[in-house]
Amino acid sequence: FFSFHAAEQTAKTFFRMIFRRDGDCNSNETTPFYQSIESSNAGTFENESPLAAAMTGHAAGDVLSTQLAVAIDASQLNSSEPVEDPFEIHEKLDTVPLTAIIFYSVSGGAFGVEETVRSAGSFYTLLGFLVMPFVWSVQEALMTAELGSTFPEPSGCVAWVQEAFGDRMGFMAGYLSWVAGATDNAIYPVLFCEYLLQGLRIEDEIGFPTKFLLFTIISCGLAYTNWLGLPLVGKMSMSICFLAISPFILLSIIGAFKVDSSRWFVAPSNNMDDDGGSSQTGLFSLTTLRAISWRPYMNNLFWNLNSFDNAATFSADVEEPGRALPLALGWSVLMVMLCYFVPLLVALGASDAKQDDWVDGYFSVVATEVVGPWLGGWLIFASGISNIGLFQAEL
Repeated sequence: FFSFHAAEQTAKTFFRMIFRRDGDCNSNETTPFYQSIESSNAGTFENESPLAAAMTGHAAGDVLSTQLAVAIDASQLNSSEPVEDPFEIHEKLDTVPLTAIIFYSVSGGAFGVEETVRSAGSFYTLLGFLVMPFVWSVQEALMTAELGSTFPEPSGCVAWVQEAFGDRMGFMAGYLSWVAGATDNAIYPVLFCEYLLQGLRIEDEIGFPTKFLLFTIISCGLAYTNWLGLPLVGKMSMSICFLAISPFILLSIIGAFKVDSSRWFVAPSNNMDDDGGSSQTGLFSLTTLRAISWRPYMNNLFWNLNSFDNAATFSADVEEPGRALPLALGWSVLMVMLCYFVPLLVALGASDAKQDDWVDGYFSVVATEVVGPWLGGWLIFASGISNIGLFQAEL
């Protein structure tokens, strides 16, 4: 189902690439593809081939032949009137729904950050989520705002690559984006079902055929909802965003009174003494830096703070791309930064958990310890529902 939808989007991008004129739609200049069609059509009408005569003479009363004759009329190709894009979406997005969609294209909440803590400890986790947004996310958002406003097309970065390197590279960029999207998006319905079945405590009672049927129904339902239009997806993203972020907001507010700031300045665990205190070396010493598992640390930071360039695919779906897109990107960057850094700041300061305890899903354990079981359950529910927002934004 994901591959079918992604193939549809790639086909739209491919046809835009072929039939798009170079420059403004009102320009009389045409692409080589148009020139070849115009030349062949002009020759056909001048020489009046037998096939053309049959179409214009014998089948004059035939509706189908009349439609074909109109379809190949060369005057239509030479017309200076703008050609309407059959894939254009007439209902546009507002800034707030666009911000929510971009937020879910990148993050969706402080889910999946446990690997960073496990790889580098408290101090370097906080330092990474404080510095990395300025090193990478802000730059990516600025690039997307500029190029997305210059090329307001649903193909997003494909239009940039095509303009810079030609049609072949543009097609390759579209194909690779399709592969990446189809591969990445396939996991979200499965994760949602896993969270749902775990919450209902019936995961072990359901066999694979039933699970597969459940995955299929959810995937079809979400794909159909996405097909109904971006305004609906934007409203869904805002609602899901509120549900997904709310437990982290409560954790940050309630847990702030239990924070011990000394827990923020802890070196990686394999540079720790048996009593849990930091060793004689400092936080920035070579010994401490060697203790960090750099590959998973940097990979997790990049994964959580990347993909602002996906926002360019929505540039054609807003009224004023030059104003709305940079504004939505700015708010989404701020949301992503705060939604990672603030909950981590409170969770690492209020919990006495060791570095090795931070496995996937450990945020719910911290919420249970710091606030109560009700918040831990709410966070698990938010984790599941957030996958729907991620699926819709990616699709």
